[in-house]
Amino acid sequence: ATANAGYSFNQWNDGVSTASRSIVVSSDATYTASFTLNTYTISVTSGAGGSVNSVNGTYNYGSSVELIATPSANYHFVSWSDGNTESTRTITVSSAVNLVASFAIDTYNVSVTAGTGGSVNSVNGTYDYGESVELIATPSANYHFVSWSDGSTESTRTITVTSAVNLVASFAIDTYTVSISTVRIVFVSPSLHDTK
Repeated sequence: ATANAGYSFNQWNDGVSTASRSIVVSSDATYTASFTLNTYTISVTSGAGGSVNSVNGTYNYGSSVELIATPSANYHFVSWSDGNTESTRTITVSSAVNLVASFAIDTYNVSVTAGTGGSVNSVNGTYDYGESVELIATPSANYHFVSWSDGSTESTRTITVTSAVNLVASFAIDTYTVSISTVRIVFVSPSLHDTK
């Protein structure tokens, strides 16, 4: 007795559980082979940063199962452990399944530049959501810091990355007030007619 795909031989109607057998014909006989539909265990779990729908259990061969991986806030889905990159997918059960959904924290680009008259510390790059980045604007000689392009007037500040950042530090040349005043000096000569 040969089972079709997705089935397993169970037994003959006379109780014999061997799929291949030899019989000795001595009278009329009818033999019926019974088969059982295969079942498989589905196990789906999630890594840090997300969750999966509840589908764990036993399924018949050929069943369709929808898998859904949902990232937590500020995370994104990366892939299933079998390499599939579709966060929502449908599988057809043909064997045991053990899958893990992986997630990664969102990342953002931070770009900080300086206008004329100063410099900024080197922080440009990619950062994870929630990371703290210290920004330092340093004026050149005879300049002073004015503000960042988002309006902040703190030359040294710490930002928390929640989105892409593109900031410019502006500086201005120092200015001074010059005040000039005149003084009138009058010299008075002693009188020539001064008497002693």
